[in-house]
Amino acid sequence: ANFVTSFYVSPANLRLNVKVNSVVYEGEVLKIYANITYPNGTPVKYGMFTATVLPTSLNYEQLIIGALAGIPLQYNSTLREWVGIYKVPSIFYGSIFQGSSVYSLAGPWNVIVSGVSWNGYNLYSTPASFSFVNVMPYTFINNIIVSSKSLDSPLLSKINSTTYMLSNVKANNITVEGINVILDNVIANT
Repeated sequence: ANFVTSFYVSPANLRLNVKVNSVVYEGEVLKIYANITYPNGTPVKYGMFTATVLPTSLNYEQLIIGALAGIPLQYNSTLREWVGIYKVPSIFYGSIFQGSSVYSLAGPWNVIVSGVSWNGYNLYSTPASFSFVNVMPYTFINNIIVSSKSLDSPLLSKINSTTYMLSNVKANNITVEGINVILDNVIANT
């Protein structure tokens, strides 16, 4: 039996510049802005591009994680950039990282963009072009109300029969109603 395969050789690689926030909290939305251009500098407006966001310790699994949880990028003609939104995993939302603890999700993460333009120009990120994000070991919640109704929250731990502890949280507003709460390693605006 004879087997034949074929492949396409791209005339050149696309150029890439990715912008992301350098620090994010678990549960926060990470906005990805990718400026993708042809070798002559004109913007790529059509194609299929994906961002893979993963802990640097899992870079060797980028193809698998990209296939399972890659973020499709869409071209924004006003910004002239490809844009994607990624919700950073937390104890509430984990995607493929479901069940991971606050500290196991924290640390350096990479944003890796790959894809192809409509006319066959490839984009493969190399380690030199990975964008770096530092995920902080805090669960982000915009507004928290801690009361007797929220005692089953994974953010709260019971100290004794009358006191609870709220740990590793970043919030814009924390309201405590009718119970004793110790705040441990908490960042809050109010």
